[in-house]
Amino acid sequence: MINSDQRLSQYFKEVNAVFHCAALPNVQFSIDYPYESNNSNVDTTIKILECMRQNNVTKIIYSSSSSVYGNCEHFPTNEKENIKPISPYALQKYIGEEYIYLYNKLYNINYVILRYFNVYGERMTSTGSYVS
Repeated sequence: MINSDQRLSQYFKEVNAVFHCAALPNVQFSIDYPYESNNSNVDTTIKILECMRQNNVTKIIYSSSSSVYGNCEHFPTNEKENIKPISPYALQKYIGEEYIYLYNKLYNINYVILRYFNVYGERMTSTGSYVS
């Protein structure tokens, strides 16, 4: 977990852009431990945005989640679908998006937000609804 603002800020001194993938991407954990999940998923995003602002880094690519849509009624789902988070994790990812929109307006931080459906790879979880 990224919890030291001073240590984190040192990594922003010589970068042009940030690819923000850090999160606790576990819906059940966010339900069982909403405070801890919020600390990782929202507070860390704010820390990253602040480090960017303080170091004049003006580009971010943010890994959000399709969970912000909740239980979709239309398939395939597109980005114009209504936002209806149904878990703390989904809400936290959406709040991260909103902070990025705000930092764009206030500090001209440019952004790309990716709402992944299901991420897979070497360190993916072996439990849950979407298991390979």
